[in-house]
Amino acid sequence: MSMPYLSIVQAAEATGKSPKTIRRLISKPESQSFITREGEGANAPVLIDSSYLASVYPMSLQAEGTDTPGKEPRHGSDTDSQNDQAPPQSEMERDFIAFLKEEVRKRDEQLAMKDRRIEDLTEKLTSIKLLTEGEPAEKSKSRKWWPW
Repeated sequence: MSMPYLSIVQAAEATGKSPKTIRRLISKPESQSFITREGEGANAPVLIDSSYLASVYPMSLQAEGTDTPGKEPRHGSDTDSQNDQAPPQSEMERDFIAFLKEEVRKRDEQLAMKDRRIEDLTEKLTSIKLLTEGEPAEKSKSRKWWPW
């Protein structure tokens, strides 16, 4: 399965960046292998690989209607319940949602590993403190600097 490609507008919405920022990313030489055109000609829409985009800019999971430029915040349960039940409209959107779910799953695994490592290090630190507290520190002999 190939990774979904996003238009400039979709990429901007997914990352929380402006379309101009996405265009600058697309214009970089190292980005060229992750860019494709939807159709032929100079006016064909440019698409960017979502996995590459996610590696450059973290994907923001902004809910629709929250601080997104040009959109009014949604209020009320009627619109929320209608949008929650609406299926994705294209295969690209379904692929992108699956990609985001996989990214969230990976992030959860990383956080769980981090928590286990912190617990392990805390236990080791506690045992080291217990071992060193039992031994009194050696007193250093003070030297007299004045010979008389």
